[in-house]
Amino acid sequence: NQSDESEEKRKAETVLDSKKELEEIVQVSYSIPYLLNFSNAAIRKGNYALANELLDDAMKLTEEKGYELLKARIWNARSRIEENVGRYREAKNHSKKAQAIHLEFGDELGYAANRSNEGVSECKSGNYERGKALILADQRIHQMNNDLPGVAYCLNNLGNIEDHHNNLKNALTCYIASYDIKIKI
Repeated sequence: NQSDESEEKRKAETVLDSKKELEEIVQVSYSIPYLLNFSNAAIRKGNYALANELLDDAMKLTEEKGYELLKARIWNARSRIEENVGRYREAKNHSKKAQAIHLEFGDELGYAANRSNEGVSECKSGNYERGKALILADQRIHQMNNDLPGVAYCLNNLGNIEDHHNNLKNALTCYIASYDIKIKI
């Protein structure tokens, strides 16, 4: 896990270095997907100030262009930032904003994914019972829609919950089921 994290941070640094090099050569304006990718790299690297700047730019563009559904991705990214710095209430609030957008557009899988993130924030803030309930409900939505990445994500989170409570046999069962799905994908 640690080597995966180091590799992710190295990749994030490469992405951000490429961005900086390009900006030194020419004046650049980025499309929303690039801004979101750069912000994800900044989040992985732990540069939350840069991530928020990029998300602000992305939000302005989505408002200018009327891309309402993309706002959910921005709120989700903001939720990740807040969770990473331990502000779980703010993380849950941002996640709920993303969920509302997904519901408005009838995007059941997006809703379930963001509500799973809220479940993770609930667990990290100590409310494991509510967090587990949210994740289980979302796992069912992913299963009903045959969304294997969503099911794997939920199983991994359930494994983390079981691990936290020292239910190591249950944790291992969840982790193995998640891994088996990820291999199929």
